[in-house]
Amino acid sequence: TLLTHAQPGTGYTRISVRVGVGSSHEPPELRGISHFLEHMLFRGTDRYASEEQSEAAELMGSTIEAYTTDVATVYSISVRPECLLDALELLHNMLSAPAFDDIELERNIVQEEILASLDEHGRDIDAIQLVTGRLYPSDPRGMPIYGHPESVEKISEADLCMWLERHYVGSNMTCVITGEVDEDVIRVRVADNLGDLNRGASSPAPRVQEDQHKGALHVENAGSQTSVCVAWRVNAPYANHAAAFNILASLLGARMYSALVSDRGLCYETGTSLFVQPDCVSFILSAKCTPENVFTVVQSLLDTPQKPFEVRDLKRQVSTTSFELVRSLKSPTGMAAALVEQIDSQAEPLRSKDIGALTISQIEEVRSLIDFDEVSIVTVGISPAGPTLAQLVSRGVSLLVEQLTGVV
Repeated sequence: TLLTHAQPGTGYTRISVRVGVGSSHEPPELRGISHFLEHMLFRGTDRYASEEQSEAAELMGSTIEAYTTDVATVYSISVRPECLLDALELLHNMLSAPAFDDIELERNIVQEEILASLDEHGRDIDAIQLVTGRLYPSDPRGMPIYGHPESVEKISEADLCMWLERHYVGSNMTCVITGEVDEDVIRVRVADNLGDLNRGASSPAPRVQEDQHKGALHVENAGSQTSVCVAWRVNAPYANHAAAFNILASLLGARMYSALVSDRGLCYETGTSLFVQPDCVSFILSAKCTPENVFTVVQSLLDTPQKPFEVRDLKRQVSTTSFELVRSLKSPTGMAAALVEQIDSQAEPLRSKDIGALTISQIEEVRSLIDFDEVSIVTVGISPAGPTLAQLVSRGVSLLVEQLTGVV
């Protein structure tokens, strides 16, 4: 599949190749193989040594970037327009004929990447990953994208070759080209450069499981701050409310920042994540604070979506989001990212006019989809002393938990 979007005058061309395989496709014994394979494709091909591969990209004006998600692995490069065909050839060679050199060296790098989220006892201390696991407890989407040290250690060259042959096929790839591009000519050129890939079969992501671990989990970890995450999962099609979901996430983030940073100085920074699947979305609110403020911060995060928003709140977020969206989509890099996201979410790309047309009633309709009882809470840090979470949420949330139950 080829998606193009010409943007004359931008001065460069962006190429992104999306391969429809990620961590949600992996069996338990191969957890992390999609991400490991992504790493290995930078270790040279049958035509280029690793250093030559990097040099070839840099001579076109940039480096090759890559990332793995739960549903896809994406490879991108920005190049001077006259280098487009050479870049396509380089990506084709990279995705179809890796040398699989230095597997053990690269395995060590991947293991170091995994260890960054673990403590000295091998426990996961990434609060966002932990809360995602509680939102999707029996679903591979809740598993770490990088895999586990034990599973990555067992992945063999034969496993990597199998994963490449099964998933890196023409019918499972989408080539996105934006910026300085002649859309009629490029269709022929892409067919010349990528058309000889084995057609194979696409790799549909497994259906999202609907169970969720509610309540609170605390992971004891020494440090000056405690990480706090509070999350809700909404089982509703993303495409039906895409603009409203995104603006609601922005509204929640702005309210949380005001409550915890600007007004009370309890945190230095806060964050809001919108985890999108075609048939469900999750809102994840996060913050870091000193241990003695944990319960105040948890209380505030639980309160964040409770109160309706006002028209003036909506106007501010619509204005800033529309401006950022327009600015992003004017660049080939931003446009390519939006087209890739369109495939992942199975929804039309966000448009400024859709965001500008939102009403407060549409925001409240989406906010009403959040079941406040269906909340997952994770804290990572020193155990705080104080009242139980049950006492703190007695304001009306019918969540009955002991003081940070499930201490790990």
